Parts: sequence; structure tokens; C-alpha cells
Amino acid sequence: LSNALKKENLAHSYSEQKETLRQCIEKKAWDGNWYLRGRFDDGSPLGSAQSDEAQIDSLPQSWAWLSGTADPQRAETALESAWQRLVLQNEKIVLLFEPPFDLSAHSPGYIKGYPPDRDSGACPRDTAIFFLIIK
Repeated sequence: LSNALKKENLAHSYSEQKETLRQCIEKKAWDGNWYLRGRFDDGSPLGSAQSDEAQIDSLPQSWAWLSGTADPQRAETALESAWQRLVLQNEKIVLLFEPPFDLSAHSPGYIKGYPPDRDSGACPRDTAIFFLIIK
């Protein structure tokens, strides 16, 4: 938008900030085979292979690819990891995250209140559509 409005200084500033943010995400949010969803207040990761619950979340994997800013190799690896872990083809379910929240000391908010069965991680339609369009 700043380019379209011919505000070149602003466009340059935004471009630099975007690159700084992209580098930070690649450095701090890559978990080895997928991107973290975020961090809890105490700094511990949400959506990490090291977590007991919600080890992988479809949203950051989808947006890594949709945004076009993630490292292409990592975005592909993240999508493949999500496909392997979150798409239950026989059951025709796409999970939002896996495994579900149940006993974790951390609270991700309202979603922890869902029963910890397979359906509690099922994607809302828009999230599943983002993920399936990409794949």
C-alpha cells in the first residue's frame, strides 16, 4: 500500500521490518519439522515436538506457505509433517492440532475446555480448507 501511495520511505521501513520479523520467525519458531504456534506466558513453546499436548498445529504450517515468507524447504517440510500428523484420511478428519489438550499445566484458553477426544482437535472449516488447498 505504501508503494502504491508512493510513500517510498515508509515502504522501505516496512520492508526492513518485514525481513527482521521473517528472520526472527525462522530463528525462534522453527521446531525442526514444523513451526511453533506460539509461546505461553512463561516462554514455553506451544506446538512443539517436545510438548506433551498440541505438538503440531495446522495454522502456522498453513500460514508459513500461504504468506510466502517462510523458507520454502521448511514450509514444505512443515506441510508434510502436518499432513502426516493431522489428516486422518480413513476418518475424513483434519485435526487442528495433535494430541489434544488434556492435562497440561499450561492453558491455551477456551480450547482446553473441549473434551480430550479425537474430535476436540478437528479443524474449523476455514482452517481445514486453508490446509487442504495448499496440499
